[in-house]
Amino acid sequence: MSRWHPAVVIGLQLLLVTPAAAGAQSLSGDVDKFEYRLDGSRHLLFDGSFSYGGETDGLNAKLVVGGSVDRKIDQIQGELAYSRAIGGSFNLEAGLRHEFRSPGHLSYAVVGFSGEPKPGFALESYALASRKGDLFGEFKAVYDQPLNDRVTVQPRLAFNLAAQDVPDQVIARGLVAAELGIRLRYEMSRLVAPYIGISHERLLGRTARIAREAGEVSRSTHVVLGFSSAF
Repeated sequence: MSRWHPAVVIGLQLLLVTPAAAGAQSLSGDVDKFEYRLDGSRHLLFDGSFSYGGETDGLNAKLVVGGSVDRKIDQIQGELAYSRAIGGSFNLEAGLRHEFRSPGHLSYAVVGFSGEPKPGFALESYALASRKGDLFGEFKAVYDQPLNDRVTVQPRLAFNLAAQDVPDQVIARGLVAAELGIRLRYEMSRLVAPYIGISHERLLGRTARIAREAGEVSRSTHVVLGFSSAF
């Protein structure tokens, strides 16, 4: 029978029953990545979010959309989460994520944190639980190193892991995938910051071995061109 993992449910309840702090509320947003791969795949990726709330409590909406231009969108992921400041420039988040896939869609409860331990260094770490009780983890680190007032070098690291084998998603227990990249960004303004960079993606562990045995690509490197924005 489908179920949410009990620890995730408890975390959601503890956060969602906390009354919102009084004070001014504001709406903000950012486009972390809107990029095109310059490798012939014609792949386009959008990764952005909106936030509404005050200094203590907020509501975050995230959207990731990817696919090949003139072909089809093969990645749509939406997330809605409640966020609460916990000190040290970190926020605790809890919410729901939905992935639109063919043939079936996937839904998860999400609990984790995000923040900046120091200016320009952003961390995110989340635990996800599917309705079947499958557990996953995500981690991302992004560092902005200014070269001058407008030019910034941005190394990025992200990886995923799974607590169990998930055959229907071709995922094996342990480290599943990682992405390592670097982007050179020119900040024309806060609204428009074009960049160029390199992104290396690879499957890891038994998940990579399963992909290779099936004749699938387990690693790839892309030159990307895009822009980021904050508003």
